[in-house]
Amino acid sequence: MYLSEASHAAVVSKTRDNRIVARGGLSGVIAVSAVIVYLAGIALPGTGEAPLVALALAAIVCARDRRTLYAAIPWRPLGLFLAATALSTATSIDVSRSLRLIPSLLPGLLLLFLISAPSFGVRGLRITCIALSAIVLGLAGTVSIHVLLRGGLTSSTLPLDAGTPLLIVPNDTTMLAVLAPFSACLFSMRSAGTATRVLAGVSLAGTVLTAVVAQSRTALVTLAVGLTILVLLLNRNGTRKALGLLTLLAVAVIAADGMLGFPLASKSAEYWAGNGRLQLWSAALPMFGEAPVLGTGPHTFALYSDFRWAHNLYLELLLERGLLGLAAFTWLLTAAIGAAVTVLRRATGQTRALCAGVLAALAGFATASLVELTLSRLWAVVVVFLLLGFVVQLSRRGEESDA
Repeated sequence: MYLSEASHAAVVSKTRDNRIVARGGLSGVIAVSAVIVYLAGIALPGTGEAPLVALALAAIVCARDRRTLYAAIPWRPLGLFLAATALSTATSIDVSRSLRLIPSLLPGLLLLFLISAPSFGVRGLRITCIALSAIVLGLAGTVSIHVLLRGGLTSSTLPLDAGTPLLIVPNDTTMLAVLAPFSACLFSMRSAGTATRVLAGVSLAGTVLTAVVAQSRTALVTLAVGLTILVLLLNRNGTRKALGLLTLLAVAVIAADGMLGFPLASKSAEYWAGNGRLQLWSAALPMFGEAPVLGTGPHTFALYSDFRWAHNLYLELLLERGLLGLAAFTWLLTAAIGAAVTVLRRATGQTRALCAGVLAALAGFATASLVELTLSRLWAVVVVFLLLGFVVQLSRRGEESDA
């Protein structure tokens, strides 16, 4: 009798566990699908709010798993950054203008929440990397074909106007360069199938070509930094391979530029008088004195300058969100890098490759932020939270493997 009751209890427990696992698996599928739908959706014109709705619905489903709410998200630096943004907006010199940037935080936070979910898993990260490679390839092809059909990029055709809301000006192709390490990561995985590796390789080639066609030196430098960091992280003696990679990249850029008549070389040889970054930054510094702690408010740089943004994310944060905003963002970025380094030291296999890819992407983002990026671009906000989500998920897997 007692044995029968014990057996019955065991069966009930096993059934309950199976239901939890099944529900977790379903939540994972929903989370991964929603992330991919959103990332693809914002790259396409005319999708409206549908990608964001899909993201929100998936978050509601995944919220049923309470473990998600206690994920290893860096709540303190993230909370401080959000608080600094809210305070800066509330005290802005133009509140209505600053409020325009607040909605872009919602999809970023939802992405972080979903990718951090326990059910997302390393497999979800790998699938997301494949999707990113495909999206980058699609964007690269669209931009390259559009610019080439217009006869190249000139001062009179400076906006890319390539039919995607993500890529508006040539330096927006930096987004493709920031994400390039994920494609390189897939290409380096021995466990990846032939089709995946071909997709990753073509995506990388497309990114290089697009940066040359768009004449974006920022994108090329970001690409070089990200791929070099990736090679160094994945190889114990990676110095020679890194130098070989940089040489190959330089040859590819010169060859592509030569086929187009050397527009990138001509642009690089020009003296950037009057429009240089140093002149812009020095002219903008007096803006800091007006509100050093909380800044003048998000998206207010254009009120003090002929330029729409500072072409330096750190300076933009200092001027628009003050010392508090810059300190919070720096803390958030360094916390993510530190967590990724910790996982990298003990990870193996595809987890190690993915972690190296995230670190390389973070390095590329941090580099590009010195000379170009702005949080007024939706893609920059999305990429920040996407990378944070990857770090949290990899940290979670690291903790589980140690347990």
